[in-house]
Amino acid sequence: SLLLLEHIPVYSHLFGYLDSFDELLELYLHSRLYLWLHSQFGLGPVDAYVMISCSAYLPWLLAFFYFVRPRDWPDRIGAAALLIPVPALQLYAGYVENYSLAGMYLALLLFPAMRWLTRKYRPEAISAGASSASAPLSDRAQLIYLAMIAAIGVLHHLMVSLVLPGLIYYTWIKSKRDLHAMLRMGRLPVGMALALLALTWFAFSYLVQPPIAASESHITQPPVRHPLSLFRPDHLLDMLLIIIMASPAALLMLPLLFGLRSRFIKELQYCAHPSARAVHQAGDLIQQLHSRLPDVLQRIIRRMAVHFAPDPLYRFLWLVLLGLLGMSFIVKSLIGFPADWDLLTFFQLPLNLLLFQVLSDLRRVPRHARETQTDSASQSEADISHSNEPADKTGIVQSSPATFVRRLWLPLLLIAFCANGAYTGAWLARNASENELSRTNRLQAERNVSDFLTHVQNDPLYAGLDDATRRRLYVKVSLFFVRTYRRLQTTELSEAQRANYLEQMRVGEIAFRKWIQKPIGPDFWREKDRLFNELGAINAAVNR
Repeated sequence: SLLLLEHIPVYSHLFGYLDSFDELLELYLHSRLYLWLHSQFGLGPVDAYVMISCSAYLPWLLAFFYFVRPRDWPDRIGAAALLIPVPALQLYAGYVENYSLAGMYLALLLFPAMRWLTRKYRPEAISAGASSASAPLSDRAQLIYLAMIAAIGVLHHLMVSLVLPGLIYYTWIKSKRDLHAMLRMGRLPVGMALALLALTWFAFSYLVQPPIAASESHITQPPVRHPLSLFRPDHLLDMLLIIIMASPAALLMLPLLFGLRSRFIKELQYCAHPSARAVHQAGDLIQQLHSRLPDVLQRIIRRMAVHFAPDPLYRFLWLVLLGLLGMSFIVKSLIGFPADWDLLTFFQLPLNLLLFQVLSDLRRVPRHARETQTDSASQSEADISHSNEPADKTGIVQSSPATFVRRLWLPLLLIAFCANGAYTGAWLARNASENELSRTNRLQAERNVSDFLTHVQNDPLYAGLDDATRRRLYVKVSLFFVRTYRRLQTTELSEAQRANYLEQMRVGEIAFRKWIQKPIGPDFWREKDRLFNELGAINAAVNR
């Protein structure tokens, strides 16, 4: 955030906007809003971020209300408890970073998709009045909407592209699992999304000045971890903390979720109203794989097993979640954890939607069992002859509403709400408070910007640079020198250390000014890597 407080004003005043291929429209909007606010009202970059951050929450809430509107009140309360009071709410509370709009577009994508899937695969979750009051969009219109929202989201932050596996699967189930129908149905949405991406990237590459520097994108140099470091204890501990930060209720719910989706449940096919045959098959598998469990646990799992079997709604959420969670697992955080919490917890929305869906389904297990009683009575003996139990033994199907499963829903919801609310409240309160160090850092960032812009105006070297590539490099390195010189003045160091670092900085600055004037070619870029490594070592030593 402190770097953005320097880069947004500097690049906006010198180039018109701060460019980044990975966060193209997000940075462009922040830069242009800052220039307008600064020229009209004398406001700074923090004000631009605060306005966009808070404004992004309104579309998020509208998408949330669209998602819960057709559901009954227990589901609405459950969704509010699991999806709203989470630490990621900080993104919409005046947050100075480039993830608020990307998170908003992820919500605009997932909430409508979940509502449309719920209408098809959980019709019992849609109230009768809502079901008759509003007809869903056609399948093609749904795909066009999702494709365009995803494309706009990608233009704001490339992380949104990680929902692509989920969108492909969404198209697959909407085409009734027919490959040719899927290709026909997806041609128009995919074509429109690709056209939007291509036109925007073309405009910023050839029409907008200065053009974006795609070569500096993380696509060309992905910051991924070494495979051998993925399972180190410290990294696994960080991932556990990241999951807690994404959803404090997750650790309370994940054992239930994964317990119900173990391998014996995956063998079953989901149906909205499970038959007696499927229930007895679930009981047989449980007895084979968990014969040592107490009887009460076997009865509980047996009642829930069929309902939590894999189905399109869960698969869609899993694909979106695993894409974003996998990114958090393999990416090498550039500024470390927990500083990069906003990037690493981008999977929080699909995770919390998954937990909500588990609770929603859990609440309906007894009702399904009662409805199944009627269905099973009309089945033939052949339908239930596959069970080892007698055909007329339907004790599991004939469960009463006052079961342990039904009683489990409300305590779990209360625990989840308390865990989310307590953690999120403490997190927001901590980030909203300003201490002496934060005030000092903000003042230093403002002084760095002022000193650097004055330095640029008086430096004939910058005026003599005739292309955008050199000017960008000049700004990046010279701003580093201004920042580090000021840092050396305030950091507690011995006089010998301070003198040593100052000498290294002077030598590096002389080498930089010679290098920046050389012809651009292979030697230019090789020397750039060497120079940046040397300056990076100085930066690491000074900021230890």
